Amino acid sequence: MNHIFLPTQRIDWLSQKGKVEKIKPLTDDEVHALFKEPLKQEFVSFRDYTIMLVILDTGVRLSELINMKVTDVSINDGKILVLGKGNKERDVMFPVTTKEQLRRYIKIMNKCEIRGRFSSFTFQIK
Repeated sequence: MNHIFLPTQRIDWLSQKGKVEKIKPLTDDEVHALFKEPLKQEFVSFRDYTIMLVILDTGVRLSELINMKVTDVSINDGKILVLGKGNKERDVMFPVTTKEQLRRYIKIMNKCEIRGRFSSFTFQIK
């Protein structure tokens, strides 16, 4: 018995074999627990809290966040210029709560920068 090979059969087989699970979003309880975690008294925790706000409120990728410079952040306009995939620039907006957190974070960062501890990047990770 000869089998007839249809191209669509191969597509079905490939899509089932390379099946990727969908990423599940965080529940409200998980988000609340995440934001309770950082102790905002230390700079690193304050930075991490700010990073979480920016990622959740803007949807920027981690690579975009890491490469973000202070000059890319426009606090008054409530937006950040992001260099994304394929070196494409786009503006991302952020709400008032993130605006106030970024304002405090950059103010503290500028005080540290006077002492030579930071570069021009907004979120110095190392």
